[in-house]
Amino acid sequence: MVAFLVALLAALRSTVRSRTTLIVEVFALRHQLAVLRRQAPTRLHLRRLDRRVLHFNVTEHPTAAWTAQQLREAWPGNDTARFLLHDRDRIYGETFRATVNGLGIAELATASRSPWQNPFVERLIGTLRRECLDHVVIWNERGLRRHLREYIAHYHRFRPHLSLDKDAPVHRPVQLPGTGPVVEIAHLGGVQHHDERRAA
Repeated sequence: MVAFLVALLAALRSTVRSRTTLIVEVFALRHQLAVLRRQAPTRLHLRRLDRRVLHFNVTEHPTAAWTAQQLREAWPGNDTARFLLHDRDRIYGETFRATVNGLGIAELATASRSPWQNPFVERLIGTLRRECLDHVVIWNERGLRRHLREYIAHYHRFRPHLSLDKDAPVHRPVQLPGTGPVVEIAHLGGVQHHDERRAA
């Protein structure tokens, strides 16, 4: 009985000690994170490949050959991605796979009927619809291409992104009040706009 109580007390002591050690480790890690956040730059420097939209095009009849050509146009030089994530549409056929392999890109396919496995693309498509396509009338491919070109330029240069501390992918310096009055500049025929200060 005495041996059992001694073993029980030893186990309790090691439990309390490990709990205390765990709490100390958590505090140490939180301190390290706070120091790292103070030392990290406040603005990420994005390269071309870091942006969400590298290339776009429009067609009424997408095929594997057309899609493969779009991939070649997205990466015209040696600067390619390491991975390509896509769904299981038939346009990602043999011609497309040959192009992907030729570029040295690892191909990853999402599970069937699982759009949430590619959240960045799904979010971009939703943003395009809400902020652009729901507000314009599209007559033909040329008109759609023009609207998308204007919106994507706005998206990269002026649209605030929370992940970039409300800056745009193409950095915009802060404009001080002495620069001039705030002027609203329209994009997409007034569907979108940005504000900037301009000298009178």
